Amino acid sequence: ATAMESDDPTERGEGHLSGGLGGDGMPRDASGSIKGRLYSYGVQKPNALLNRPVALKPRPPGAMSTLSGLLPGRDPGAPPGSPLPKALLSKPLSGSGRMPGSSAQADMNRSFGDNLSSFAASRPLGAALADSHGAGKEAEPIPVAQLKRKADEAELAKVRIAEEFKQRRADEVARSKRKGAGGGAYDATQVAKDAALADSGAGGDEKQTRRNDPFWFIQMLRTELSNNEFAYMNVADSEGTSFDPYNLRIVPFNEVNPANHYTISEAGVTHSFRKGKQEFAEFTPLAQWESECHLFQEVMEIPFFNRYHAWKSYYVWKKNIQSDKMTLCKQVLTTNLFILNTTFQPSLMRVRRLCVQLSKLRLHDIKHNKSYSLAEFEETQVAHRTATCQLLLIFFEEVRVAVQEACDKAIAIFEAEIAAADMAATDPLALATASLGVPKRSFLQQAQLRSVCNKITNYIHVVDYIVLSTLHGLLMSSLADLLHLFESVAVGLPEELPLPPVDELTSAALKPKAVVKYTPLFLVEVFFEHMGQSIDFSPNGAEFAAKVDAAMAEFVGMLRTVGTLIAHPSLREYTVPYINGRQDTTEVSEGFDIVGLIEENEDYTDLVEAIKGAFNAHFSEVVEYVRIFEPHRQIYLQNSHEFDAMLLWDADLSVFKEHLDRFVEQLALLDSIPMKTAIGIFSASNRQLRELFLPSPTSCLRQLHSLLPQIGADLNSKLLNETTHAYERLNKQPADVAEFVGFSNFLNETNARQQEFGDRWTAVEAMYQLMGEYNVHVPEQDEASCKMMEQSLSQLRYQVAVVESAQEERTLQFTDDIDKGIANLRTKADELLAAADEPRLLDGQTEVGDAMEILAGLTATLDELVANSKTFAEYQEILKVPILRYEEVDAVASNLKLKKSMWGSLEDWARQTEEWVGASFETLVVDTMNAYVQKIDKVVKQCEKGLPDNGVLPLLKEKVETFKAIVPVIDALRNPALRERHWNQIEDTIHAKVERSDGFTLGSLLDLSVNEYKSDIEQISVRATQENILEEMLAKVKVQWADAEFVVNGYKDSKDLFILGSLEDVTTILEETQVLVQTILGSRFVGPLQAAVDEWDKKLRLFSETMDEWLQCQRQWMYLESIFGGGGDIMKQLPQETKMFKSVDTMWRELMKKTNADSSALKAGTAKGLLEQFQKANGALDKIQKNLEDYLESKRALFPRFFFLSNDELLEILSETKDPKRVQPHLKKCFEGIAKLVFSEGGEIVGMVSSEQETIPFVGATIRPTSMVEQWLVEVETFMFNNVRRVIEESVVAYKETARHEWVMAWPGQAVLTTTGLFWTSEVETALATGGGKELAKYVVKLNSDLDKIVELVRGKMDKLQRLVVGPLIVMDVYHRDTTVSIVEAGVSEVNAFEWSSQLRYVQEESDIRCKMISASLPYGYEYLGVQGRLVVTPLTDRCYRTLMSALQLDLGGAPEGPAGTGKTETTKDMGCTLGKYVVVTNCSDQMDYRIMGNILKGLAQSGCWGCFDEFNRIDL
Repeated sequence: ATAMESDDPTERGEGHLSGGLGGDGMPRDASGSIKGRLYSYGVQKPNALLNRPVALKPRPPGAMSTLSGLLPGRDPGAPPGSPLPKALLSKPLSGSGRMPGSSAQADMNRSFGDNLSSFAASRPLGAALADSHGAGKEAEPIPVAQLKRKADEAELAKVRIAEEFKQRRADEVARSKRKGAGGGAYDATQVAKDAALADSGAGGDEKQTRRNDPFWFIQMLRTELSNNEFAYMNVADSEGTSFDPYNLRIVPFNEVNPANHYTISEAGVTHSFRKGKQEFAEFTPLAQWESECHLFQEVMEIPFFNRYHAWKSYYVWKKNIQSDKMTLCKQVLTTNLFILNTTFQPSLMRVRRLCVQLSKLRLHDIKHNKSYSLAEFEETQVAHRTATCQLLLIFFEEVRVAVQEACDKAIAIFEAEIAAADMAATDPLALATASLGVPKRSFLQQAQLRSVCNKITNYIHVVDYIVLSTLHGLLMSSLADLLHLFESVAVGLPEELPLPPVDELTSAALKPKAVVKYTPLFLVEVFFEHMGQSIDFSPNGAEFAAKVDAAMAEFVGMLRTVGTLIAHPSLREYTVPYINGRQDTTEVSEGFDIVGLIEENEDYTDLVEAIKGAFNAHFSEVVEYVRIFEPHRQIYLQNSHEFDAMLLWDADLSVFKEHLDRFVEQLALLDSIPMKTAIGIFSASNRQLRELFLPSPTSCLRQLHSLLPQIGADLNSKLLNETTHAYERLNKQPADVAEFVGFSNFLNETNARQQEFGDRWTAVEAMYQLMGEYNVHVPEQDEASCKMMEQSLSQLRYQVAVVESAQEERTLQFTDDIDKGIANLRTKADELLAAADEPRLLDGQTEVGDAMEILAGLTATLDELVANSKTFAEYQEILKVPILRYEEVDAVASNLKLKKSMWGSLEDWARQTEEWVGASFETLVVDTMNAYVQKIDKVVKQCEKGLPDNGVLPLLKEKVETFKAIVPVIDALRNPALRERHWNQIEDTIHAKVERSDGFTLGSLLDLSVNEYKSDIEQISVRATQENILEEMLAKVKVQWADAEFVVNGYKDSKDLFILGSLEDVTTILEETQVLVQTILGSRFVGPLQAAVDEWDKKLRLFSETMDEWLQCQRQWMYLESIFGGGGDIMKQLPQETKMFKSVDTMWRELMKKTNADSSALKAGTAKGLLEQFQKANGALDKIQKNLEDYLESKRALFPRFFFLSNDELLEILSETKDPKRVQPHLKKCFEGIAKLVFSEGGEIVGMVSSEQETIPFVGATIRPTSMVEQWLVEVETFMFNNVRRVIEESVVAYKETARHEWVMAWPGQAVLTTTGLFWTSEVETALATGGGKELAKYVVKLNSDLDKIVELVRGKMDKLQRLVVGPLIVMDVYHRDTTVSIVEAGVSEVNAFEWSSQLRYVQEESDIRCKMISASLPYGYEYLGVQGRLVVTPLTDRCYRTLMSALQLDLGGAPEGPAGTGKTETTKDMGCTLGKYVVVTNCSDQMDYRIMGNILKGLAQSGCWGCFDEFNRIDL
């Protein structure tokens, strides 16, 4: 009724009938018929009567149908079973259908009643029972005539229905309310409204589904349809796994399942089903059925009952399957197992016994209590191999016999069966053939024989496999035994003890400390190899390994002895039988290759490798053991090659003691070498080594024992001789002064040597004491000599004392004689001084020869006086009297020396000048001349000071001064820099011709009086020298450029494309030569070279300019060639620039080809027109570069993060547009956490991966990177933000539902940290709001518990990524715990307290996360950061965060300041991670310009990232 409350009179039913609604809220048609409403419910199709709307509920008991009050001809209170309106029955059907139980289609031109009457004839038992129960008694189906009559009456009542519509609807509403109040909570009006709304809002499929629901039909029975209506139902999900007897579906009659279906009417539900051929029916009242359905649904909510049906079905199915499989397996085994066959069972058991016996054998013969040499081991194994092969042959023969007996028995049984069958046969021909002895078999018999032979063949195969298994087991057990032999013995020495250092090795290091409880398997001989001077062992590792490998290989070879039965000739008659005189064509395998099968077996390979590994481990210890003898080897070599006792003859006593100690220690060390040592499975024999090494220190000791007595005797003998000689000399009395002086000197020496004699005697005593300490044999005569030596020293000391006591008296006696000699010496010196003043020596007219003769005689006398004076001085020193100075002798010596120098210089000067004047001018050495002149001049000056005025010295001085003046002129004329022009200038200056031929001498030059033009000649010489220097500099320039060549390298492995290589050498030459040319130009002597130098200066300037342009062109060309030379999108988007570059590229290629052909630097760099050509090319390249910059700027505008990349990096990205996967290496430069992207098989981007291999999938949509790279990167950025937001939101939800330590392991690191911060903030504020400080103190306990669980998690097993996630979480958990503790200790009890508001907090506001600190509130950035570590938060970190966040809140920046390495940059980056921001760190330098800064700032402004300019104070403003 409520569904019709509308302001529109037509909708309320106040207008035409076409606008009215039925009792169920459905619109009527224009004729006022309810046919349209019934058809809309599904009645138009007899095979799909009614459906149920989803929103309707079953009608409560006692509720009345509203349909009965609206239909004409039926009283609203009519009892169930009243006929339907005639109008309904007479209307034609608007659909198609089949008659129940018939394949004929329903007649669409017949009315519903006509079709219904035809359908009623074949109604099943269930429908009749439903009708009978619906009437409350055993009622018959409604007659067709009655149905037709009612339909006619309905047609006549159409007009009356239209007029009485409003009144009847109101009456129906009132009646529904009264019955609803009396029957419970049922409201028919509301139900009708819900049905109308459901029908009006539902689609066609939903309507059809609803009308198939039996509950909708029940509602229609209680609201619209007559009590005689019924419907058929099938089980809705008969194939489902869940059991639900109330899951039914209304179906047409032709779809009814005859074996199991239901009928439903207002009376109840009838279940009709078959068991075999018998039919049964069960009836349930409708109210009871609904109640039971409700209870069943509630019971099915219990998991046990919900899954019971599936469990039971699975259990029954499993048991059936197991039973079936067991039965099948039993049948197969009974049929196919040979062990159950009485024919083959004895043979098979016999084979098994033989195999068991064989398995007890071993393929090797190794006794545990015996050690083998390699030859013995080989001989033993060869003998065992022969015996084993014989046993294997016997085994195989016995197996073959057993198998052949079984085969014969099987054939005999077959023949017996055939004979019995033949005896029973009545075929005369067959009997006749058999009597003749010709076994002619029928086709059936042939087939039976083949079957028997096939079974025999299979049996042989089985036995072959049993034998194979036995042989394999024998091999593996033999190898296992061998492995056990190797592994059961500990590797190394019996008791592993740490070896002492090399210099502390003792006998204990080589002797085992424990009793050897096993016998080593192999013997090894350790010996010294003289050729290589090393310690070796025999046999070596290669020989041992070869023999062991050969032994294991022979194991397999022994198994070859056993063949395969299937290929044995004696069994061919069974595997390939002869039938009717012909051999069967059945192909039989030749058996298996046992060697191939074993060698391919992994267990065998592993065991062999294990044996080799164990053997190598033991042998490696032998190698290590041999290294122990390295110090012994060094001792032997040192003693053999280096020690020679005779070299120690003059050595100190400590050296002898050191050697004796060393050799004694060596002897003890070498004597400690054991004869044998057990090393694992090896026994090392050291006998040869011991016998060789032990004599080495013995021989050295023998040498020392022989040498020491000799040295002692020699020292004692020498000392005895010296003391005896001294004693005898001191006993002799001196006769004169000379002898006394010698005697006194010897006395002094002897007295001074008393300590020496004592020390030497002490050394001799120590030597003999040392010999006694080391048991060195000393001859008896040496011992007697020692005793004599002691007496001799005593006598000498006594004699020295006696002589010294008389020495003073003797000294006084001989001193008077010395004084007389000195007086005589002084008198002779005065006489000589007077003779030296000979006048002729001071006269310039004296001949030089005469003067030199006089001086020679005076000098001889002087030498005698000097010798006598030295003798007297020595006497005085020895006699210890004052030493006198002889001034007279010194005066004579000085006077004669000066005169001798004067006359000698005069003589030498004459000879030297004569030589120079006559020598060729070209041979004169000016430096030598100058040095000689200076020398003579020095003599002149000395004589002027020491000699009186005389006529000789002025003469010498004049000659020297004259020649000294001409030496500079000679030096100037000997200048090698003089050229022809200079000689011409000299000739003009001296007004004479200079003949510079071979006969030109110094005398010729002096004849020209060149000394008069000294200054002019020197100027000409200086000018020549300077011009020569300039010429040499210019020549150097030419030489350098003549050898200078460009280094031309191939470009990108191309044969025809070149670039200039290193120009370091050329640049160095250019700089040096430019400096030289400028130096030449700046000289005042450049005159003759002016033209040549100007030409070189012009060349070098041109070359420098050309090279600058050339290098600039090369740099730009190389940069742009990678862009425009390889094709791609850039060339398409910059066609004009591409054309310009092609032109420059052509020029460059041709030029570099020429340069490569002729690489002369100066020639190539100064070519005509080259500079202008490069200037033009550089202009074009500059223009291309500018346009390229504009192009890149446009790309950066589309994806602002490109501003953080250099042009090269950006171009590399843009060049990879065709393959998005090749962009991945550059992602880290654009995104903080994205290292690579995840691509699907279709090429779509479905996720992102961090550097730590953390993956975050893109949910909801994917990216298809088919557009430009900057466009799909923008999508990647958007997807990154969205999916990070999604992951954080999902992690927040999961945090509430999962244990924290499990939650941590399941979510990305960024989500873990952010969610932890969110819940920490929320829980702290909740604690403060509910209980203040007390509640917050309890929360600290929870934080500690959470932290302990995370720590326990870290101690467990985690993968690398999980550890990276947990690490930062622990840092933040500790920070949260410490912060909460500090708040509790501060007594904070409210949320607005500064101690809390000053902390960094995450707050969820609507769908966003805000990061708050004091008054600052910034949004979380959702930048994917990967799994980054977090800094430990200190109070200073908090202060930085507060300052920076407050600045950001005010749209400002911050500048942390502090010493280097204090964490300014890392703190800024960590704050960016905290707020989910990408921090772009720039290391600033003075190379940054406004363009670089502009790009970075534009990128930051457009992308929303943060910028961190490290060391920004370095930027040059």
